[in-house]
Amino acid sequence: MFNYNDYIYAVYLNKSFSKAAKSLFISQPALSSTVKKVEDELGVILFDRKSNPIELTEAGRIYIKSIEQVMNLEKLTRENLAKISNSKQNTFTLCGPTYFCTYIFPDLIEKYSEIDPEIKIKVVEIGTGEIEDFLKCNLADLGVCVENLNLKIFNKDIWFEEELILAVPKSNPVNLGIEKFTLKPEEIMNLGIRNNKNYLDLKVFKDEKFIFLKEGNDLHDRAMNICYEYGFIPNILMYMDQLQTSYEVAKAGKGIVFIRDRMAEYDKFNDSLYFYKIKSKYSKRNVNLFFLKNKALSNKEKKFIKFLKDFQI
Repeated sequence: MFNYNDYIYAVYLNKSFSKAAKSLFISQPALSSTVKKVEDELGVILFDRKSNPIELTEAGRIYIKSIEQVMNLEKLTRENLAKISNSKQNTFTLCGPTYFCTYIFPDLIEKYSEIDPEIKIKVVEIGTGEIEDFLKCNLADLGVCVENLNLKIFNKDIWFEEELILAVPKSNPVNLGIEKFTLKPEEIMNLGIRNNKNYLDLKVFKDEKFIFLKEGNDLHDRAMNICYEYGFIPNILMYMDQLQTSYEVAKAGKGIVFIRDRMAEYDKFNDSLYFYKIKSKYSKRNVNLFFLKNKALSNKEKKFIKFLKDFQI
């Protein structure tokens, strides 16, 4: 079926039999005859020859999509075989949201460069919704996120557990009288000793303004469910794309935000927010590592992934 896919794909790219023939270094009659032969064998018409430039028919679109799938598979196979045969593969690409690129990856990469100075670790900052496409298209080797990707396509390893806490501007009068519930610096810096912290009834914030991530984000859904658990619908002042932006807006005193616990830990010199521990089944979640199931990993890549799993976040 795909013996002449290069010919057909060239016509599709050039939208012209004459231009395609030149790019293939064959005569136009020979190209036209070959395409017609494929169409006769399939019993369909692939190109609308009456249009100018030439356009695909519905059957043609299906055929081209199949050709591209074959091409991508061939490309992936060549890359995987090259990695197996080349033990000197020295580039590894990580992708993840802004939070990881800001707080987690830099320290991690610095420490690993001491172990293997030859490896080049590239970081790509993207939205959670883009991670699956980046991995499938081989634009990244490993993706990091809290959401679950398609486990029929990806391997998943739990990296670490994180906890959501509430960040409230110190300037907000709502903090008066509940200071004993705020997390102390040592509790922020040491996640273990936080377990004995008393929980605050979050209903005290029911009339306050919140900053939420947009719908479709895991943290948006968890924050909403936490508010429901405490019996109120949050008064949402604004929606943001990135948690880091939400955090900065909260630091400016504009609203309350649910954040990852380690954001407070990394921002240890912050003096504009109080942090509160949350008692909820939605407040803890796993951060996951994802990579393609059919992706062959070099020894260096396997070594780096093992380092990630052992790395103390």
